[in-house]
Amino acid sequence: LDGNVVNYGVERYRPLANRHFEKGTSSVPNGDIRLESRTTSSRITVSMQAHHELYVDGRMSKEERELSREESAVAEAFTLNVTENRRYELEKIVWIATDRPWPIEEATMPRLSALRYDELLASHRRRWKRIWKEADLIVEGDRFAQRTARLHIYHLLTSASSHNRRMDVGLPARGLHGEAYRGHIFWDELFIAPFFNRTFPSVTRSHLHYRYLRLEEAREIAREQGYVGALYPWQSADTGERDSQQLHYNPRSGEWDPDLSGLQRHISIAIAYNICEYYRTTGDTEFMNEQGMEMLLEIGRFWASAATFDEADGRYHINGVMGPDEFHERYPDASSEEGG
Repeated sequence: LDGNVVNYGVERYRPLANRHFEKGTSSVPNGDIRLESRTTSSRITVSMQAHHELYVDGRMSKEERELSREESAVAEAFTLNVTENRRYELEKIVWIATDRPWPIEEATMPRLSALRYDELLASHRRRWKRIWKEADLIVEGDRFAQRTARLHIYHLLTSASSHNRRMDVGLPARGLHGEAYRGHIFWDELFIAPFFNRTFPSVTRSHLHYRYLRLEEAREIAREQGYVGALYPWQSADTGERDSQQLHYNPRSGEWDPDLSGLQRHISIAIAYNICEYYRTTGDTEFMNEQGMEMLLEIGRFWASAATFDEADGRYHINGVMGPDEFHERYPDASSEEGG
């Protein structure tokens, strides 16, 4: 169990702070190995415990194991002499937990030594079979398209699990598959909500509930910028406050330039769209009455206050925003950093 992991996948970010866990503490409870650490900023405790068993021809072996403990890491090593035509299996079972939303208590930890891989695998397969019965998409006559569709469905199911519906979590950009977006919450629900509306609508509702719990922060952002209603931030994390970066490294010039991506205010429209599509698909009036209508009203109030009437052309205009073409933040001759 190694707590010395770092974010190293994005080359231009490698010189920046990339270690997100404090020094971990290791222990050896009841024949297992255990490592516990906390994230540096959000102060979330992450606990991992592992149990190892060695089998020779299906029978548990009593081979010696050597324990090694280093800073933020703990491991077991087995040394044995192997012979031809015998089967050797090393079984590793790992339990992982965080103190969000519930504290980690010794009483809740499973007895890993009582678990068996074959039984866990069988349970895992039964559960996935039930999930695929609801989620699968059949493509006839095109094997490549079928495999591709199922690959993407798998990514969706692992990124936004129905098991999270009781947890206050959003959907990180690109799911859980990369480091470049730093785990921040953007507007990616818009792209996956149609799938979950059809298969597991509770997932969509949980994401909308995540937004509702951060409605007051969105109101505060609108007030700070001189508007009314609710303005959701382009990038956010746990609290719903703005986490959009103010500077961005330009790998071509080697300079740090102003980052105006926080002006991508269409995230609020995306949230409103998701609310409407969820209701249109599910007819969930309870959600609309308790949460959805309030969010729609506050988002609408923001856009009304952001629009200004131009008597010259008789139209309303919205200035200081970035559209979906996020690679062009403002025109070269813009009079201000808000687009001009």
